[in-house]
Amino acid sequence: GKYFTTDLWAAPFSTDDCTGPASAPSTPLRPINATSAVFATPVGLPADGIPHTICIATSILSPLASLYRPTAATITVIPAPTVDAQSFSITYAQSHTPIKSLTITGSHMDQDNWGLAFFYQGGCIGAPVTDPINMTDCAAKSCTFSLHSTTPVGKVLRACLFMNNKYTSTGVTILVTPPPEFANTIIERSFSYAEEQGGVTIDIYARNLQTTGKSDPMLYPVFAPAAEGCASPNGIYGTFTAMTPINATVQVPQGLSGSIIVCVAASLSIPTSAGNWSAIFLTNVRLYIWPAPVFTPSPVLILPYSTKLSGTGVITVAGQYFSQRHLWISFSLTDSCASSVGTIIPMPAAANDTLEFSASMIFALANEMSTQPTSVYLCYAASISMPSSSSNSWVLAAGVSFKALPAPKTDAGSEEYVLTASEAKEGGLTLDIRGSYLQEGVLWGAFVTGDRPVGDLAGASCLAVRISCTGVGTGWCGTATVTTPPLTVEGTTYLVVWVISLDEPTTIPVSSVFSGYKINTLVPPSFHQSHYDISVGKWKAGFDLDVTGTNIGEGVWVWFQTESVCNVTGRHVIPLNGDKRSTTATIPVPAENSQFPTDSDVQLCYITSLSSDVYMLTGVTLKVAGLPVFKYTTIKPSLAELWDAETAYKTRLQGTNLVQDDIWTALCRADCSACTTPTLLADAYLRVPAVPSPTID
Repeated sequence: GKYFTTDLWAAPFSTDDCTGPASAPSTPLRPINATSAVFATPVGLPADGIPHTICIATSILSPLASLYRPTAATITVIPAPTVDAQSFSITYAQSHTPIKSLTITGSHMDQDNWGLAFFYQGGCIGAPVTDPINMTDCAAKSCTFSLHSTTPVGKVLRACLFMNNKYTSTGVTILVTPPPEFANTIIERSFSYAEEQGGVTIDIYARNLQTTGKSDPMLYPVFAPAAEGCASPNGIYGTFTAMTPINATVQVPQGLSGSIIVCVAASLSIPTSAGNWSAIFLTNVRLYIWPAPVFTPSPVLILPYSTKLSGTGVITVAGQYFSQRHLWISFSLTDSCASSVGTIIPMPAAANDTLEFSASMIFALANEMSTQPTSVYLCYAASISMPSSSSNSWVLAAGVSFKALPAPKTDAGSEEYVLTASEAKEGGLTLDIRGSYLQEGVLWGAFVTGDRPVGDLAGASCLAVRISCTGVGTGWCGTATVTTPPLTVEGTTYLVVWVISLDEPTTIPVSSVFSGYKINTLVPPSFHQSHYDISVGKWKAGFDLDVTGTNIGEGVWVWFQTESVCNVTGRHVIPLNGDKRSTTATIPVPAENSQFPTDSDVQLCYITSLSSDVYMLTGVTLKVAGLPVFKYTTIKPSLAELWDAETAYKTRLQGTNLVQDDIWTALCRADCSACTTPTLLADAYLRVPAVPSPTID
């Protein structure tokens, strides 16, 4: 203004005409000059936000109120800031990622030199627990500020206004949720592959999982491989489905296997990768999730028919992860397992790397009437409850298949064998069997006497011999052999029947099958007693001796001897040829049989096996004539007797052994050595008279 003097006083008045009492004590204007003065605001000026008129008075001493006159100046004192009562709850994740911004409401908050500080106790007692917040940038009716990342958690913070180290309590409270705390006791859970696939839930027990009035604590479960830890990039994140202050429920996600640790991440949103969280905590829950079963692919498993007969055959399938719950197996006739056959059954109790089940399951499904073995494929499923057999979408192929061989089948034949009594008793005849799925150890050849139909074999005694199988593969052959046992009933017909049995049959079941083979056993050979006179010529030249009897063909050997007790040692053995049932036989007697003297009685012996020591007389005897012996004589016919044209000259020679078929005489000029035919000198001489030579005188 102007006209300021040293005796000016000023005081604020609530009225614009300076009437009434002053709002504050008057104060002299100091310093002053001609055009300005300084008014020191008096202590106690009302902070009511109302404009007060500054009035001045001239006085050596403090003037009276009646001396004041108004000026054009007013002074208004803004009231202290006020903050509305508010409560804030901040999750642990919010307090970290990022620093959480809070907005409070009130009035007159846009003033310098004011600030906010936070205390644990009401009344702003003690030291602030956070850095003070300057309110310079606040709006009049709202103020937004951020909590520092070191803000204490787990207790209620109370906001206090302060200016010049004077604190005023407000109604603002802030609770930052503390991190979860987990018990020290480890909880281990194991889940099958089926449970993990089906969505199993687990409970995590801890403190500080939920704050009162806040249903979304921004805590998320993390499932990570135990070997890699909570921060594993292979962790799978989920959400809690239910939560209380002391426990939370979470569904185990699919895709887990092996040893798993359960962690909890504090995050503003569902984490998508490792590190996308404010903090991560290891819980006390450990899981083991069984992987899906793994079947080792294998060649087709051939199940011989003996497995079905035994009823105890066990099939072993190799693989892994079999010893877990909720696994099921079934079988299919297609390798895709699109349709199963038989009953769906729980996976049999097994070791972790082997699966065992009865082979009878496979045989129950195989079409045994087929000419080829039926392929049966192993299928499996993982399901908490038994899957419906009407829907097979759950079935997965195990990569293992089986072939259950049908019962052995032989081709019907019509073959007949004839055995001598000796051959039958010795056994060892090999019969060739033709058929399919013949199996060594299961198929037996049984030999039954009589010629009865197959249906009439029950209770019959038998001789059983196990067959020997060779060919396509073990227990799966198209050809086999069976060797006859000793057949002791002579002169009978044995039927050969096939019996399927794991043990040697002692009686023939009705279910036996006639093979088409018959074996006729002969009675021992017998010869008709007969006597033969054999000339010395025939004996020396060799001849065929015809004999008669019964079964004197193939399988009989004969020889000659002079002794009455047969012994084959050192003899020339002659086999008989022809049908085994022959009633006649021709014995080729060799020439120059020098082992026997002439003029002797010879026995014919026989044997039915060269390995036997039983020799028998045939009852056939020979009388071998001796060499002829002539008495010395000289024959002197007349010339007329020799030349008689009507009758040949005959003379009688005398001696022994002369009447034989095979003795011939010959006339030689010299000794008999000149003849080409072996001859003997007979000591008989023919003197031929000389032809008379008439002399004609």
